[in-house]
Amino acid sequence: IGIDLGTTNSCAAFVKGGKPQVLKSREGYHTVPSILALNARGKLVVGHPAKGQLLTNPRLTVYGAKRLVGRAFESPVVQEIKDRFAYEICPGPEGDAAVRLGDRVYTLQQISALILREVRELAQLQLATPVSRAVITVPAYYNDNQRQAVREAGRLAGLHVERIVNEPTAAALAFGYGRKLSKRILIYDLGGGTFDASVLELNDTIYEVVSTGGDTFLGGLDFDNAIVAYLFEQFTAKTGLKFQGDRVAMQRVLDAAERAKCALSERTEARVHVPFLTMVDGKPLDLDVTLTRTALYDLTRELVARTIKVCGEVLAARNLKASDIDEVILVGGQSRFPLVHEQIEAFFGKPFPREFDVRI
Repeated sequence: IGIDLGTTNSCAAFVKGGKPQVLKSREGYHTVPSILALNARGKLVVGHPAKGQLLTNPRLTVYGAKRLVGRAFESPVVQEIKDRFAYEICPGPEGDAAVRLGDRVYTLQQISALILREVRELAQLQLATPVSRAVITVPAYYNDNQRQAVREAGRLAGLHVERIVNEPTAAALAFGYGRKLSKRILIYDLGGGTFDASVLELNDTIYEVVSTGGDTFLGGLDFDNAIVAYLFEQFTAKTGLKFQGDRVAMQRVLDAAERAKCALSERTEARVHVPFLTMVDGKPLDLDVTLTRTALYDLTRELVARTIKVCGEVLAARNLKASDIDEVILVGGQSRFPLVHEQIEAFFGKPFPREFDVRI
């Protein structure tokens, strides 16, 4: 099977009759949330059941672990972001970043392995055959240590990892397979937690990665956080109070922010209502803000600009201009954001091909 081990969601596919087919989760979705949780009964749960307790028990719910895998706990990157997560990030037995759930410490390889094991079990159920081999995709800029961590996670999940494939290369294969193309394309991959930009040259069945770059800490989560900061500003402006809620309340606001962001891809405004956000003098206070698409654009314009800057750097590294790119392929959930489309069209001077929007 082929597995996209994503920051926010993971997805698996197999080939039948020469055509790839995506495996469904137990709940019938095409993706499995890359989330692991310790539930009230002390049992580890993965995917949608784990996501279900993200609001009620964020301290024991691990999400976004891909950003930290294969990194030393004492590294500047881990130290900078470890307090952004509701769960506890601690040093593992080898000095790598790890997670404490209850009275146990789990390495991020173990966390990833449990997600991969869930994907493997889904595949075995749906294909009615043992599954022991996989190809797994990773961001193009993953270093050797991070790639080895993914291989180790696969091994722990009972999978022999046949090959680690760079995500932009996988997207290019999905785009060009069987079409005998001769084009220079740019893969714009903006997912939940990471951003990748890669230029590839396609010549029939040969796919050459010409240039690649990215930002490990730029994705949908950062768009959500920008909205949350704005919501709290509005809350303070209306009530004169600063938000003093707990992690559960914070997660409720984050969840509402994500829903509003998705709604604003279709509508021009969305109401963000989080009842009983906090208590003041024994009285409950709600968060109730109307977020417009214009306000959302203002909040996130700089984030989108950072992705365009990376695209410019990736092109400049090989002395290429925007006009040298024949196609721009959009990958990742956050790439569906209308402002992304606008800025890509402005930068490349041509509309991106919506019919080739590859979703891995």
